[in-house]
Amino acid sequence: MIYKKIRKILPFLILTVCMISCTVFFKVYLAQVAKLFKHDFEKQNLSELNSVNVFGLTARLNSLSSTIPLSCIVGTRAGKRFYEFQKSQAPNDCNASFFNEVVFIQAHGDENLEIAFTLTLPQELKYAAAVFLSLQLLLLFTLLWSARQSERDLHENEAKLGKLAAQVAHDVRSPLAALEVVLPDLSVLSEDKRLLVRSAIGRIQDIINHLLETYRKDKAPPQTKPQASQPNPTSTQLLSALVESLVSEKRLQYRARLGVEISTQLSQDSYGLFANINPLEIKRVLSNLINNAVESFEDKGVVLIKLFLKNSSDIMLEIRDNGKGIPPEILPKLTQKGQTFGKKQGHGLGLYHARKILEGCGGRLEIQSSVGKGTSVSLILPRAKAPAWFVVGLKIPQASHIVIVDDDATIHQIWERKFEDLPDIKVHHFSNPTELEKWYLENSNSTTLYLLDYEFSGSHSNGIQLIEKLNFPTSQAILVTSHYEEKKIQEYCEKHAVKLIPKGIVAYVPIMLLPNEEKNLLQVNV
Repeated sequence: MIYKKIRKILPFLILTVCMISCTVFFKVYLAQVAKLFKHDFEKQNLSELNSVNVFGLTARLNSLSSTIPLSCIVGTRAGKRFYEFQKSQAPNDCNASFFNEVVFIQAHGDENLEIAFTLTLPQELKYAAAVFLSLQLLLLFTLLWSARQSERDLHENEAKLGKLAAQVAHDVRSPLAALEVVLPDLSVLSEDKRLLVRSAIGRIQDIINHLLETYRKDKAPPQTKPQASQPNPTSTQLLSALVESLVSEKRLQYRARLGVEISTQLSQDSYGLFANINPLEIKRVLSNLINNAVESFEDKGVVLIKLFLKNSSDIMLEIRDNGKGIPPEILPKLTQKGQTFGKKQGHGLGLYHARKILEGCGGRLEIQSSVGKGTSVSLILPRAKAPAWFVVGLKIPQASHIVIVDDDATIHQIWERKFEDLPDIKVHHFSNPTELEKWYLENSNSTTLYLLDYEFSGSHSNGIQLIEKLNFPTSQAILVTSHYEEKKIQEYCEKHAVKLIPKGIVAYVPIMLLPNEEKNLLQVNV
């Protein structure tokens, strides 16, 4: 920021320095001439000054006025003038100024006698100085006008771009609304594909809202705009679920490039990592970084997204590729505005915006690269406390019953693998609420844990309605859903103390088996 401000005012600083240097040069030149003149005059007229020979000094002064650049000579004795010469009738000709230097010489034998010489620059130097300063002022005004014109053009272009973005956002809303209408009827799709479609529609809607909000702010009169820039709204987000949903979208985007592999590495530690972020902005940053990684491949390559706890207070989200890498002399410049590498159509804004967004939520951006080996971009974010609805882990008493109600066979398989190594745990699988209701009337007990989907294909009931209808104790019912980000669901869970697990990270939920002495104590949080 400081560098950009300095670069902006640098031409004006240079011109100012030149003008000051010019002034100092002429003043120093005049002062040196005055010093030499005084020395020579006193040396050549030593006898007259010693004897206070006024007539001799007058004769010498008459000859001087025509031989050196003098604008004024005034000789006084006891307060009375005995000699006066003035080249012009200008009132300030005898005063010190930019072009004049006044030299005072006193008689050695009589301090009441004093001669004041007003030396001036030669006419040629005056013209040269005037022309130089005029050119400097003209150049300064030209630069000011050019800067204002550039700023005006920039504002006009931004206004046109904002208007275009608002028009695009407005036009996209109609087909997007149509997609939202048919979304509930996509029961023929598998759960993961429904999740992908819903996530993509949600991202488009967020982008539209962001474009319209930005356009409204830019269009507002200056007096109604906030004095200070307002940061983008943040919320507590589960990073592992955010990563999984976006990676699914990017895999679909690059499915035609058979040599490109996009994978995630989420450890058990990454399961419950939350951060206060703007999800739209972070998804945009992550999407751009994955695009950059894929674009660094000549033909094929691997993009690996890792999420882990860097230390007790920081989370690291790393995007690593094995592409062509970045030269070390370019690497430090990439997060500056306008800097790009390896992109013919690049504008140099992606990494700059990524850095600004990370800094805006208290994080930072780090880049490491090696030519021919690949690049690693790390997003470091402060860790936030998990919200009340989140299941940190499960503690299951021995001989418990686990009831899984979901229309997605993949989820049943994941839960089955997680519980298969726990002794005396009985797992029951149901694909719809009707099957569960029949079983519940005869088999419910205090050590039964219900893992319920929110949305069921072909059913008008959802997981919340099922909890209320069967009156499940809140300690025994957990929603396992891809709708976990919806505000109404989170608010319901917090209000009724119902716990929630994002479906995309079921495989990472920590599970512990309680000892025999705690066999009647079912706990959903470790």
